[in-house]
Amino acid sequence: MQTLPIAARVYVVAAATVAVTAFLLRVPAGVPPAGTDWLLIAELFVLALAAKQFPLEYAPKRKVSLSGAIYFLVVLHCPEVAVRLVFLAEVMGHLILRARGQRGMASVIFNTAQHTLSAVVALSLFRGVGDNAAGVVLAGTGTYLTSSTLVAGMVALTQKKSLWQAWSNGRRNAALQGAILLGVAAVTHYAIDYPALVPLLMAFPVAMVYTIWRAQRE
Repeated sequence: MQTLPIAARVYVVAAATVAVTAFLLRVPAGVPPAGTDWLLIAELFVLALAAKQFPLEYAPKRKVSLSGAIYFLVVLHCPEVAVRLVFLAEVMGHLILRARGQRGMASVIFNTAQHTLSAVVALSLFRGVGDNAAGVVLAGTGTYLTSSTLVAGMVALTQKKSLWQAWSNGRRNAALQGAILLGVAAVTHYAIDYPALVPLLMAFPVAMVYTIWRAQRE
């Protein structure tokens, strides 16, 4: 944390403050309904922790974690616990990485804030529009733009770039990968009730492998 420029430290603290406030106030949240599948929620939590430990590396300093898809599925399918689950999974996942010598404290704090705030935005949009195609697309767009903009802000402050330069660099491949991951979550959400959609889930890993291959060639 001390190695960051002062502006970047303020940025991290501000993002973390908002994220912790959302977690403590459970915003936006509600009471989990009767019949909540707590086993499913526990499985998603464990999967998110595992995804943090084993990201897919497709180029030097270029990795993608499946945790984003898991978090978006939680927003769609378990909205009452989404913000809390994302916050706790990020804290625990990054503390494990820190114990393994792969993360600094600033990274733990910032990444937790990034994903928690992304979940808050996605959940707000999803609840506002409803559980329909428009709501899913809007929530997915919101979580992607929030997450990528927060990261771009940090890059801009630490590398002395404009926000647009930081955000637009490599954006085409990043956006495609993000769309695939969020698409996995959306199809999984509906496949739980409509088994005929399950075969579609097989298409997403193929698409992800293809985009990674394209990124490596470029």
